[in-house]
Amino acid sequence: MPSLAEALARDPWVGFSIGAATADTYDEVVAGDCYRFRACTAEADVGVVVDLGAHIGRFAWWASHRARLVVAVEMEPSLLDTLRRNASLRSNLRVVPAAVCGAARPEQFRQLAPGGWNNWTVTPDQSPAWRDHPGPMQPLAVPARTLREILDEACPGERVAFLKLDIEGAEWPVLGQAACDGALRLVDRIALEWHHPVDPAVAVPEPHAADLVRLLGDADFHVEVQPTCFAGGYLWARRREVAWTGVAR
Repeated sequence: MPSLAEALARDPWVGFSIGAATADTYDEVVAGDCYRFRACTAEADVGVVVDLGAHIGRFAWWASHRARLVVAVEMEPSLLDTLRRNASLRSNLRVVPAAVCGAARPEQFRQLAPGGWNNWTVTPDQSPAWRDHPGPMQPLAVPARTLREILDEACPGERVAFLKLDIEGAEWPVLGQAACDGALRLVDRIALEWHHPVDPAVAVPEPHAADLVRLLGDADFHVEVQPTCFAGGYLWARRREVAWTGVAR
């Protein structure tokens, strides 16, 4: 019988579990490469990857085959057991059970309960339309960390070669705080799914993606945006002196 290492060499997804998750992101994240990670690692291995909103670890597991260290941050208790189980098979994948936040540090979050519109978790940083959503809500107490705090704790002194975010609207306050406290200066590339943090029944997006482009441009990033619907899209950014492939220009 082949060892786990031998099995993983033949099939990098051996042992990966989706647990009780109601959705798997393989088609979007891996097959579709929505974060353009495959291109980023085409010519060189990457060093440190940080995954904000890691879910069950589909992207983090994939990245762990090309990165020296992957830090997977997830706040949803219903997903953490599966994420930890997956991370236990990858020696370079570290799980941080926390919410990533901006300047405001919420002590409690509210989550759309099963049967609600979605599984989004709402923080005081987000739109009042979400906070006042009429759907069923339940309190959710989890630790909250800024990106700078996560980097200082999980990979002190390291540069982040690739920062991925899928945090359901919290990317606005998180990146805003990262620009203020210096965390963005430690990051070379960013790929994220951006969301208008509004009630889906309200077709008035706030704020516009141009604000993210401006914020990252001011931090010396080259930015590309691709809207996918009225409520959001994808954004890719790289520090101007760094090529997306990981080879410095």
